[in-house]
Amino acid sequence: MEQQDNLFDASKLQMVEVKYMLGQIEVPEEFDEDFIVNFETESSLNVGFNLETNQAKADYMLKMKTKSKADNKTEASGNFHFVFFYKISNLSELTNLHEDDTLNIDVNLANALSAISYSTSRGILLTRLQGSAFSKFILPIIDPTSLLGQAMNNS
Repeated sequence: MEQQDNLFDASKLQMVEVKYMLGQIEVPEEFDEDFIVNFETESSLNVGFNLETNQAKADYMLKMKTKSKADNKTEASGNFHFVFFYKISNLSELTNLHEDDTLNIDVNLANALSAISYSTSRGILLTRLQGSAFSKFILPIIDPTSLLGQAMNNS
């Protein structure tokens, strides 16, 4: 990622589709939600770009598990996968493809895709988790750049 000459313009970014690929919650029969003290999560965001069509695709995956007092022998778990499709009208101005096929992306664009995908996932999860062992779970607020450690690639 590299900073271009401040060419990023949020009005040129459009989310065109969201796909709910996986939503799975497993709760053992003997599980008691009253003993939950915390939640453990592991998430990743992978972003790919199609320079010919000015599109980006962001895959957000989340694994979650309850963390309970010792009274629970087993924990509840969940797996989610969301795919976000974006149209970026000035993508060519925000990218630089090198001869070795590495792609540099404007840091502001990368941060925007990360922040939008993550926060939209939070909203989807708030509704999907109601009535489950994860009903009190809220995806934490994070620095969107922390998700960008994943490799971004050409699609």
